[in-house]
Amino acid sequence: MFLITDSLDGSGGVQHIFAARLERLDIEAGTGTEFDKPERGSHEVVRIPSTAETIRQIKLMPPELAEFAAGNVEALTAVLDAQIASVPVTQTAIRPTE
Repeated sequence: MFLITDSLDGSGGVQHIFAARLERLDIEAGTGTEFDKPERGSHEVVRIPSTAETIRQIKLMPPELAEFAAGNVEALTAVLDAQIASVPVTQTAIRPTE
C-alpha cells in the first residue's frame, strides 16, 4: 500500500493506493464522483508491461506514485505473484449426463 497526503479544496486528504491483479473488469459499471466530473479527464483502461521503463514513459499520476511504482516494480510484482501462488486452486469437473 502507498499513501499520499495532500490538500484538497483547503482541507487535508489521504489517498490509499493498493497494488492488485485485475481478474475482470466492467468499465461500464463504474460509479463515483470521478465518473461524474468530465472536466477532470477521462477514465480508460490502459494495459502496459510491468517494467520501470514503461511506468516512467506513461503519465501516471500523482508523480509520487509514478516514482514509487517505477522504483519498486520488481518487489510489487513479486508480492502479487506470491499472493496468487498462495490461493488454493479449485478444479471443477463437468460430467456428461446420460
